[in-house]
Amino acid sequence: MAQLPGQAFSLGPPVSDDVYKYLEMIRKSKPNIRAILLWVLRSGPDSGIKSFTTKKIVFATWTKKKKHPRKAAKPKYRFGFLQRHQEHKTAWAIIAAKLISIARFCADKSIQKTFTDYSAQYLLDFVKPQQEQVKAETSSCCKISSVAQGILYAVENDIPRQKDWSFRGCRNVVEQYDGPRFSVKGQVQSLTLTSALICIQYHPVAAKLHLFKAYEELAQDEIYRGPTDENLNYIGEEDVMIYETRIVEDELVAVVKLPCGKKEYLNVSVDVMLILAPRDDDDADGLRLKNLAKACRLLKDCMAILPPPRTK
Repeated sequence: MAQLPGQAFSLGPPVSDDVYKYLEMIRKSKPNIRAILLWVLRSGPDSGIKSFTTKKIVFATWTKKKKHPRKAAKPKYRFGFLQRHQEHKTAWAIIAAKLISIARFCADKSIQKTFTDYSAQYLLDFVKPQQEQVKAETSSCCKISSVAQGILYAVENDIPRQKDWSFRGCRNVVEQYDGPRFSVKGQVQSLTLTSALICIQYHPVAAKLHLFKAYEELAQDEIYRGPTDENLNYIGEEDVMIYETRIVEDELVAVVKLPCGKKEYLNVSVDVMLILAPRDDDDADGLRLKNLAKACRLLKDCMAILPPPRTK
């Protein structure tokens, strides 16, 4: 591979024999993948490189271990049921409300405390949306925001319990709420995936998952590793909750729950990395994929609510 003008060239850590065999295999058969080989090599891949080409994009997945804590972990407490709302864009509110519920439970120092779910519907109804999406079959409107914005609204305005403002999903007409509301103390904290996997032994954390339609075809216990040869369709970055980690035949797997989508939960490989490069003839429809231009894990942008700093 030629050195780029004006740039130092380094492959970083040594790569395995499997990687070199793959490079030799694609040298003539898949020339398009060379556009992203530099990123792959810099990551120090272990094995399992796969490349995919569509009309608009070239991308690859591969395995890289060793970076994260490699042990099974899950909280002692189950933290209640995670609301499901399959066909709507409401995951941001459902997960924000669950993080608030977890934060209030963890902050409670009483001996016989109980877990209380707080209202995702309240966030759906009153947080100013960043985007609105009309569902043609029901004429309802999905008000799309973010987990962080939902938490911020609750911090500034308090939040009712779920039993006082129950989940009804997307709706266009909202009555005023005059019942009891509860304060939320703490701050939204972005976490690296490594830090998030350490937190899992205490409580679930939120994350974004790069979701391809291939996930719909998996059996219950199969591991999600991104796209497959048969299904390359990219859905987008979906809000999920990471509930535990497992080791499956030396592969680190995160068990995540999806509030929206075809499946309630997925076993996601933490060892798989992903990268893509839009092709030269890419058009506007492919712009939504360009945020994957750098190598990343399938899970990213992890988040939790941490208690406020102690005052002296």
